[in-house]
Amino acid sequence: MGYRLGRTKTTDLRDDEVVFLSRRAAVAFSAWKAAVSRTTGPVFLRIDRWGKIYDTTISEISINHVLKRRLAEMGLDPRDFSAHDVRAGTSHRH
Repeated sequence: MGYRLGRTKTTDLRDDEVVFLSRRAAVAFSAWKAAVSRTTGPVFLRIDRWGKIYDTTISEISINHVLKRRLAEMGLDPRDFSAHDVRAGTSHRH
C-alpha cells in the first residue's frame, strides 16, 4: 500500500513523496482511514479520552508519548529515542 505524503517539512506539493506500508501496518492504516472516513488531510488526528476524533492533528508531544510507550512495550529504553529521531532516521543509541 502506498500513501502520498503531499507537502512535508522538506518538500512541497510538486514533489511526489510516497510511504509504502505492508502487512499489519497496511491493514491498520486501512482500518484507521475507514474509521475516520477521511481520504485527505493529516493522518494522525487528535482523539480525546472519550474517543472523540477531531479534525486537528495530534500534537508533537503526543506523538512522542505514543512512540515511547510502544518502544517500552518492545523492550527498548524509550529514553534512547524521540519522535524526531525516528523522522530524521537517527537515534541516540551507539
